[in-house]
Amino acid sequence: MLPSSTIQPKAAVHFAVFEKLMSLKLHGSISNYAFVKTQNVDNLLLSNYGENDFKILNNGLFNTLQLIYRNLKSHALDDLRLVNHSLYCHACFDGDTVGVVMDGNFQLKRKMNKRNRDDVDLYPSIFSTSYDIAQLWEVEGEVEKFANEKDDAKEELCGLEELDNINNPTFKAGSKKNRKVSNRFDEEGVFSMNCARHGVPIRLYDIYNGEGRKYALAAISHHMSLLGNSQKLLIMYDIICLCKGKLESCIPGLKERAPLYLVTVFHAYAHSMHC
Repeated sequence: MLPSSTIQPKAAVHFAVFEKLMSLKLHGSISNYAFVKTQNVDNLLLSNYGENDFKILNNGLFNTLQLIYRNLKSHALDDLRLVNHSLYCHACFDGDTVGVVMDGNFQLKRKMNKRNRDDVDLYPSIFSTSYDIAQLWEVEGEVEKFANEKDDAKEELCGLEELDNINNPTFKAGSKKNRKVSNRFDEEGVFSMNCARHGVPIRLYDIYNGEGRKYALAAISHHMSLLGNSQKLLIMYDIICLCKGKLESCIPGLKERAPLYLVTVFHAYAHSMHC
């Protein structure tokens, strides 16, 4: 029951009363005022009615308690939904070795729109991202903390050519060169980290100016926080030979897990035998 006060309450409303009201609102369009009025009349008709057992409901008090109940229920359902519908690979989550694959997709661009609101959390629309989907996206500062990391000086050891960008030979995955050539698009693509076996998305990042290695560093750093103490890590990335050293030097605890580094078969043809 929901008490009218946290200190010496004089009345309380059972949760079932609020649920009954919600059903009547959905199917009968009844107002709070009409519901309180009929509820008081029904209580007076009870054969076991007693003033100490059934208090006359007050409209103002009931409206306040109903608002509190709705907020409590919404908060509880959000937590329950987060547990039951978390977006992670249920097949691999508890495995001895967890594999991830990373890559950037520059086909998923987003145009600049002055009508976009900054307060979408306060004023959600029918197109707003659901809570569980929103948890996949980066948090502020997650990528930028790796923005100043210097690249390894051994790129010449691998004759890597980016197969995804044959028509754009000036671009190379992992490069900090600015790929944005106009202000037409606000976001140039999406960098994704997925389960290497089942493709379930684990982390997503908006790309603003080329597939810099900061995205891979941020993704693995985030995934390290999700792993159990004894779980090992398998990392698959098209330019992993150029990122291995930087990953192990920038992310605490990664090297101790003896990670296994792999390249997808499609991208393997562009690598040298050395790497």
